[in-house]
Amino acid sequence: MKSLVYSILILSLATLFCSCTERVSNQEGDIAAPFENEDFKHFKEQLEESVSTQNDSILAVIYSQSIPFWIAEDMNLNQQGQSAVEHILNANHFGLNPNHYNASFFDSLPTPLTPDMAVSVEIELTRSFYQFVEHLRFGIIPSSYHQQITQLKTKEDSTNLLAIFLADDIVEAGLMMQPKHHYYQQLQAAVAKFYTENELTEETIYIPNFKKDSIEAYKKAKEVLVKLNYLNENDEGEKIVEGVKAFQKSNGLTADGLIGKYTVQMLELSTKKMYFQAAANLEKWRWIDSWGETYFFANIPEFMINLYVEDSLLIKNRTVVGTPFNSTPEVDSELDYFIVNPEWYVPYSITSNELIPKQKKDSTYLQRNGYVLTSGGSLDNVDWSNVSASSVKIKQKSGGYNALGKVKFIFSNPHSVYFHDTPSKSFFKKDIRTYSHGCVRVEGPFEIANFLLVNEENEEWPSTLDTLLKYKTTKTFTPQKKYPVHFGYFTSATDSSGKLRTLIDVYQKDTLLLDLFEKYYFADKFANKEI
Repeated sequence: MKSLVYSILILSLATLFCSCTERVSNQEGDIAAPFENEDFKHFKEQLEESVSTQNDSILAVIYSQSIPFWIAEDMNLNQQGQSAVEHILNANHFGLNPNHYNASFFDSLPTPLTPDMAVSVEIELTRSFYQFVEHLRFGIIPSSYHQQITQLKTKEDSTNLLAIFLADDIVEAGLMMQPKHHYYQQLQAAVAKFYTENELTEETIYIPNFKKDSIEAYKKAKEVLVKLNYLNENDEGEKIVEGVKAFQKSNGLTADGLIGKYTVQMLELSTKKMYFQAAANLEKWRWIDSWGETYFFANIPEFMINLYVEDSLLIKNRTVVGTPFNSTPEVDSELDYFIVNPEWYVPYSITSNELIPKQKKDSTYLQRNGYVLTSGGSLDNVDWSNVSASSVKIKQKSGGYNALGKVKFIFSNPHSVYFHDTPSKSFFKKDIRTYSHGCVRVEGPFEIANFLLVNEENEEWPSTLDTLLKYKTTKTFTPQKKYPVHFGYFTSATDSSGKLRTLIDVYQKDTLLLDLFEKYYFADKFANKEI
């Protein structure tokens, strides 16, 4: 079967390349052929001969008309060739290793090239740039590992990358093969900027205890902030405090200028650690299937949920996610409905581990907090000293004390998680917000609900939640439009100015990703496909 598919691919490519070159030939046939440099003519003859001896059927199709892509008549790289080499030499800007694409060979080319050398450059640049594009599209870690690292849906991608050689601008066509995810595009730009502005070293500047010696802590913090371009060498006093605040804000921490536990953790990262963590996250994004133009995305370790509408960021809200023991899972789904003034049907685990023990200690606990039996029976008729969680089902009535707050958003998933309001607003002020049982608490859920009410354009729906909230009316809304929902786990992101943010791996999930990424990043050679 594979050989049949492969044969069809070759035939299709041959047809495409021939039809394309025939159009060029017919147009050129109307005018006299221009004078051709003898070296260039010799180079083309040698190219044809070299391709024919390569025993590579795809390469033979690409060069079926013996038309070079990268070499100009003056026997130097043409504009396309120069651009391809520039991107290979700067593969680090994409979180990739230039050595995988023979960068040292392209970095020291003589000018002009001899015909023999030009043939080598032409074929090697085709191979190297193709592999560069392949890694931009699919990543460098074999797909057999992907599901061990992420639960998000990964690509089933049949894109024919060889089609880039039919484009007017091959390099641009190759770059367009990168993921379209907003986070990927922003992170890639931040990685390029970070690599350009920083020397990658394993140096760690240790920050002393702020409470014991704040002067020395600020002194050491300044060294880091100068290195990361938050401060200048001559900045002193209040400017250092302002630099700490800017660093904290950029990294999603409370911008108070005090060098606390999490600020120290971020300041003590080496530039090499920051770069490779970001590069590994770019790798992970390359595996993820397209999400379209409108979707919800909650990045778990960033403690944020974003709503993108028609390719633009419309809403950005803080979140509280699961504890390390009740971690929020990665999820791909679609919004089914949302409920205003919801009741909460308490899961078995919470009934067993929390509610029954609290009721045993305080016989009024459930009643005081709005809990009732789903059967309608009386709480007083239950022998709480001997009851098991399997024999009693509890729900919490809607109201100000309800754990889900005033609105919850439901989408199908095997983990029974969702995102919702919460009465516990103080947690949104924390730097590390891992306090839930696995669901995602949202700081501004009414903003999301009001958007849905308006965007659905349903005349029977209210335009805001105001009346429903005022009269505490419980109501379910089922949108007709599609709103994909994605919970992902990515430990590098960007701040509002485009600076690289390195996030804390709150669930310690990155170990395998980072180990595999560095293994394949520093691998001597990839097993080349036939090209």
